[in-house]
Amino acid sequence: MSAPTDEQEIAAVLTRYATGIDRRDWSLFQDCFTDDATTDYGTFGHWSSAAQITAFMKQAHAGMGYTLHRLSNFVISAQGNSAIARSYVDALLMPGPAGGEAHHFGAEPLAFWRHHLRRAATSGVKDFRTEWRRHLNEAERCWTRRNSVSNAA
Repeated sequence: MSAPTDEQEIAAVLTRYATGIDRRDWSLFQDCFTDDATTDYGTFGHWSSAAQITAFMKQAHAGMGYTLHRLSNFVISAQGNSAIARSYVDALLMPGPAGGEAHHFGAEPLAFWRHHLRRAATSGVKDFRTEWRRHLNEAERCWTRRNSVSNAA
């Protein structure tokens, strides 16, 4: 099997970001960012470190039920140790405790994201978890759609 391209590694970092949220794996989530990452989520807030955005996301998702963050339409441009990626996000956020009573309303944030990434130093060894990390993340446009959701079979 051939080595993954920069574009594949970057798409994998962005996918781990979404997976970290959905699994509530905050270590996996935080590992997607450089320590000094700047994150601009528009009206939701601005953070200036991986620890700050992780603490916010952990608190923001604490009372939620299941979530499903889907990323698509990756456009990635990598040059040297820097890259810019653009993607769509479509997230389904269910209220209430996970596994609790049937949920009747869900929020679905939709956005265009611009991700600035840089290659992390790895002592010359490729480590797919740490090779590329998000350094600056910006919501270009974001809106929310509210849905009526039923768990009835």
